[in-house]
Amino acid sequence: MAQSNQHQVMLESIQLNSTGMYLCEVSTEAPFFHTVSGHGTLTVIAPPLKQLPHIWGLRGLYEEGNVVNINCTSPPSKIASIIIWYVNGRQAETNLLVHYGVMVDKSASLKITVLGLRLTATKETFPNRILKLKCVAELGDEQQEQNRWTFLINKQKPSHGEKMQCWVWLLLAMGIVLLYVGD
Repeated sequence: MAQSNQHQVMLESIQLNSTGMYLCEVSTEAPFFHTVSGHGTLTVIAPPLKQLPHIWGLRGLYEEGNVVNINCTSPPSKIASIIIWYVNGRQAETNLLVHYGVMVDKSASLKITVLGLRLTATKETFPNRILKLKCVAELGDEQQEQNRWTFLINKQKPSHGEKMQCWVWLLLAMGIVLLYVGD
């Protein structure tokens, strides 16, 4: 209560079960003891503790024509998170989304949102043979995100140059940098 003042009351040690209706009452000092009160609802939203949304179902390599069918799961929270998919830097079109809804962990009364993404692997969806995906879980003003990359390969045997380009992109995506000095 040390941070409370004439305009706000600061509550400490709030728990998930602190959600509810609260009454605030203020009284003046003697000799009149005037009292004013007000009430309001407090909702504890319990943002995730530094957890990222999880992208699952993504393979490392796709061939043209394969279906990329993946999901993003939000960390558990008191209020359901909003999930937003980004494909190659742009928000995913609604026709690519698969809505699974919100699951409830009954033991902790926490909600988990799952949103799927389904698209066909083409040269357009994999510019430069790379598909860049980002899943953002929003809860109020807080955002957590996870980024992933995957690659498109040829069905026919690639040339030596294409093999090298694929390995270079794969190594860069893994955060590995190699320097080749030739003759």
